[in-house]
Amino acid sequence: MPKLTDEQKRELRQELRALYGTTDKIRILTQDAGIDDTRINWNKSVVDSLHAVVEEADKLDRMLELVKQGLVDYPDRPVLLTIRNLLAPPPPPSQPPTPPPPPPVTSLVQIPDDEEYSQFIWSGFVLVLFSLPGDERLKTLVSKVAEAHSGRLKVGQVRYTRENAALIQQLNIRDLPALFLYVNGICRKVMGGATGKEQLDDAVR
Repeated sequence: MPKLTDEQKRELRQELRALYGTTDKIRILTQDAGIDDTRINWNKSVVDSLHAVVEEADKLDRMLELVKQGLVDYPDRPVLLTIRNLLAPPPPPSQPPTPPPPPPVTSLVQIPDDEEYSQFIWSGFVLVLFSLPGDERLKTLVSKVAEAHSGRLKVGQVRYTRENAALIQQLNIRDLPALFLYVNGICRKVMGGATGKEQLDDAVR
């Protein structure tokens, strides 16, 4: 527990003298604070008795209890509040918990037509999933691999529709789902629907 300086002890004695004023009241305060009053010479003046009480409280590490007891009787006294906070600083205000970082963006970019497809495959290191509507066989796998390589790999999806049927025919895709891996517009690898996680991990390393 922190110790009071001589000046702070003097301020405390003056405050207690102003609040209690008589030896009898100071003795009751001492007893309520759990300090052995038999160790104090009560035959002396109020000033001397208070000096002895404060020193005894300091020696026994009961200074905080002495001040707290004073605050029980006089709860709004600034001197007592200040000394209480010196001896037992209030806990810092609780901080709201730090929110978890946002999860990596792993949603597939939906590519509706051949024009957007051409732009997408030139955007760096990209993986494109071609699939039939409602076919989710490789979507979960692609999302997991994209999360593992977040910030490095972009993923997109082309669903077979009338609008992009020509694109799928142009790429000579015969079975769906299929995966195409591009680096700056150049196709580096084509994988089929039986592709597993290890095979896909190896391809995107």
